[in-house]
Amino acid sequence: MTNMKIGLILLLLSLFHSSTICHVIRTINLSKKFVKNSIKGKGWGLNIYNIFDKKSDNDNSFYALNRINVTLENTNVIAFIGPSGAGKSTLAKCLIGRELYDDGNIIIDNDYDVIGAYLDHLFCQTYDQNLTINQLFQFLYNKYSKEVEEMSSYRDIMDLINTLPMNEKVSSLLESQKKIFELIYAILQAEINTIATNKCISKFSYIVVLDEYLDKDATSVRSNIYRTMKLLSHHPKLQLQVIIITHSKAVFNNFCDKVIVLKEGRLYFEGNPKKAFLPNQLQMIE
Repeated sequence: MTNMKIGLILLLLSLFHSSTICHVIRTINLSKKFVKNSIKGKGWGLNIYNIFDKKSDNDNSFYALNRINVTLENTNVIAFIGPSGAGKSTLAKCLIGRELYDDGNIIIDNDYDVIGAYLDHLFCQTYDQNLTINQLFQFLYNKYSKEVEEMSSYRDIMDLINTLPMNEKVSSLLESQKKIFELIYAILQAEINTIATNKCISKFSYIVVLDEYLDKDATSVRSNIYRTMKLLSHHPKLQLQVIIITHSKAVFNNFCDKVIVLKEGRLYFEGNPKKAFLPNQLQMIE
């Protein structure tokens, strides 16, 4: 076992044994509605989705989220599952402020503000893979040095990164190393952006969303990443909630503490993954 792997394991074990505060985010009757308009004469029956006007009675309107009540805890890795169009990504984006909701509330314990990191198959397009890890982080530091100095979690985040080969190009990393780098890079980038746009925030709650981000990876890669995220969720400073949007039964059965099943914008099940009650459309997932 290499020194790098030993260092990473020791660091993660130390995070796991650190004392943590149970940090909770709740949604109360969270709703979001869209209106579906067909564009005629384009030959393909193209559809556009626009934010629903509450004063409209358009028959083509539909709920992406319909009075959703769920609870997320920072000590949990939570899976959002459901058929395509069930509202999984919409719910996750509402929780991290990427999508506006129409009705209901999102309540965060102790008035924390959310820092949301969103990773999907397009995430690698947000940075230059031909740069080394050192170069990418140096670029962030040079651009946002004042913001970095205000981050109480910066040293902890860099301790995690320093377990990786810092002088290797990201394109040359092992797949599990690349995924760990992207996870930490996304968290750091999200916090820097939040501080840069709102200097008054003093308390943060972190939510990392993996939107079908690891569904196609090998089991060994998944195991390494989910183990890292599980330990990060116990980190006393990051207060991390991890949301995994997936169509893989193996993912939520083996790596998640809790599963939230959505169907047609409604909450279908919330609880233990081993006891998840799945709609018929999900019986064919891997």
